[in-house]
Amino acid sequence: MDAQLEHLFPVRSLLHLNPDEAKAWQEMHHSHGANIHDDAGGTATVRGTPRKEGRAHETTEAWIGVGDPGYKHSTSNRGWVHQMASRWPKSRNMAAKAMGFTEKEYDATTCRTQLNSQLPMKLLFNLVVCASVLASQAVAQDDVLIIESQSFNAGHNMDTQWRDKAMAAGYTVTTGNQSRITNNGFFASTNVLVISSGVIDLPVAARLMVEDFLVQGGNVYLQAEYQASYDTNEFFSELVSQNGGAFAWTNTVSGDRGPVTASAPLDGPTAVVPLVYFWYGATGTGTGVAPALTDSNGVDLGWTFVFPSGGRLICNTDQDWVRGATGNDFLMMENMLAWLAGGNGGGVGTAFCNPGVSNSTGFAGSISLSGSDAVADDDLLVRADQLPSGQFAVFLASGTQMAAMQPMGSMGNLCLGGNLVFFSRPGEYGAIVGGQLSLQLPLGDFQGVPVMAGDTWNFQCWHRDWNAGLSTSNFSDGVSVTFN
Repeated sequence: MDAQLEHLFPVRSLLHLNPDEAKAWQEMHHSHGANIHDDAGGTATVRGTPRKEGRAHETTEAWIGVGDPGYKHSTSNRGWVHQMASRWPKSRNMAAKAMGFTEKEYDATTCRTQLNSQLPMKLLFNLVVCASVLASQAVAQDDVLIIESQSFNAGHNMDTQWRDKAMAAGYTVTTGNQSRITNNGFFASTNVLVISSGVIDLPVAARLMVEDFLVQGGNVYLQAEYQASYDTNEFFSELVSQNGGAFAWTNTVSGDRGPVTASAPLDGPTAVVPLVYFWYGATGTGTGVAPALTDSNGVDLGWTFVFPSGGRLICNTDQDWVRGATGNDFLMMENMLAWLAGGNGGGVGTAFCNPGVSNSTGFAGSISLSGSDAVADDDLLVRADQLPSGQFAVFLASGTQMAAMQPMGSMGNLCLGGNLVFFSRPGEYGAIVGGQLSLQLPLGDFQGVPVMAGDTWNFQCWHRDWNAGLSTSNFSDGVSVTFN
């Protein structure tokens, strides 16, 4: 089966491989005598027998059956025939129909079989071949849910400001009315929740749902305002004080507080200059919170807080700078979204193979686990962040680690050894949105292998990328977990 699958791979002109990837393909196939050119003609070696193709896409059926008219119809060889036929686009339809698949079903099924049958030495080429096929079937989730602000005041356009910024940054965005957060219907499709108004009422039902979302690893931007009596201000204090920290509001500060400077983690990944305009604000003190927005007098006016689950929370006490955001202000909002989208990183597993190699974002991809390491809970999320938006990515897993190696054609390091699991079924992989990709791990079925208590599994994320105008790929760092 292994030798057969190697001949499945389309030629370089169809794959748009970079030179290193093409070289890796040639070296990998050299020992098997393969000498495949392009779909306009050439010579191919199949099971060691050279055959002249002519225009291969027109003669594939006859070419495969040379010397054995019944070969392509035999049950034992049918899979091989269809794999060979699929090497050329104009022949793929023939193979798909014979197998009873649509072309997309045929491609995806073959790729998933291929990915889960190969060893690490063949990893790079296999991933390159299947990336476009699997990406075409990827389904994006509603990453960012923005709770509207204009029903309170038509001039409060914070919701549209957040929507426009999030969409421009590549997130999938949904805007919902304020009742949307009074039940948990948004949990499954939302990574980042933006409560865009600091002056709306937050009923008990909404507070309970938003807190539960954070407790389960969700991430929230909570707009507050200059008075401690606003529901949003009260809610921030409650969230911190009931989840491992403590916070109390102390004062209202008036006038323009600019320039207001961002502290880590909101000062990146994009460099920002201080906010020029920040109209009024509220101050407070506490433990477990990190000051994130500070005025020129050293007064803190915004904070971040991380829940034990890894859920991330931002509170900003002036919505006016968001209403009028332009230029640098938008960059600040982008940083806030990036930090929130990188949540779900708390508490589970141990990092290895880190730091990774920087990708085209200027940062190394980072992988994390959140939820529970108990098999019985069946609640573990793997997440990769700081990835190039729009590129294809897939998670990899193995029971063993190995010394870092850089596959030819990749800029990153692979640190997984042994037999690899590729999460390549529909819904498990996809295009990178907002710099991240996440997956609720199917503990009952790691591609046919159930996770058991006592097992140790190691994870990385592989993704496509560009470097100096050339197509390449990279890996995140790794994270390891022993299940209970």
